[in-house]
Amino acid sequence: MPMYEYKCAACGERFERYEAGRTAGHEEKVACPKCGRAKCERMISTFAASCGGGNVSVTSGGCGGGGHFS
Repeated sequence: MPMYEYKCAACGERFERYEAGRTAGHEEKVACPKCGRAKCERMISTFAASCGGGNVSVTSGGCGGGGHFS
């Protein structure tokens, strides 16, 4: 299941949510777990990957190919 990151425009809460079966063009309103309002926007996510024995944060690209590692 993919994990998506959201930020609530009403209260500023940031949270993650696992979603299965999401398809393009069928965006559902996501309610904030803190304030309950459905004013949440999906954010661009980063993810952790293991390359050569160490964990890195990958913001684009991938292991060994033009990504930004921190």
